[in-house]
Amino acid sequence: MTNLIVADYSSSEGDSGGTITSPINSSGYVQLYGVHVAGDSTKRYYSPIEIILSELNLNRPLYLSDGTKHN
Repeated sequence: MTNLIVADYSSSEGDSGGTITSPINSSGYVQLYGVHVAGDSTKRYYSPIEIILSELNLNRPLYLSDGTKHN
């Protein structure tokens, strides 16, 4: 696999395919960073959402602070 992001977050066996997000912000939203792929004893790896969306020919939806969809 290429273009994986190395990160430090908690994961367990069976978490592959789970979403990696930011903490909830003051508006109640999270940012989707990617999808968990693998981990070892010290590091975790995820595929960035931009690559996943590109492979599927999709765009990331954008929302305004009032919750309405922008695009």
